[in-house]
Amino acid sequence: MLLDVFDGRLAHVHLADGSSSIKDEHLVPGRGDQPCDKVLGELVRRGWTGDVVVEIATRRARTAAERREDLAASLFFARTYLTPEPHPAYEPPPGPVHRHADAW
Repeated sequence: MLLDVFDGRLAHVHLADGSSSIKDEHLVPGRGDQPCDKVLGELVRRGWTGDVVVEIATRRARTAAERREDLAASLFFARTYLTPEPHPAYEPPPGPVHRHADAW
């Protein structure tokens, strides 16, 4: 795991998901296929005390409400998996259907 490579030098984490694309998608955590939940859980298990920054793309949101929903889902995901107690698997609510970037 990459956490082992960084060992005690890890100061902060930029939290975002992706779909194994070569693009840096910055999806809401839980909406891609990266193990965001497992990484956050491992940080908790190790007693890590650094900062986590949610770093998602909101460009495709059509309204301010959609942006807020994506940010709220990301924050809820982070808070869920950064808690030490056991918790049920969390999947964020499906995001709004955003237009493809070419549509802009």
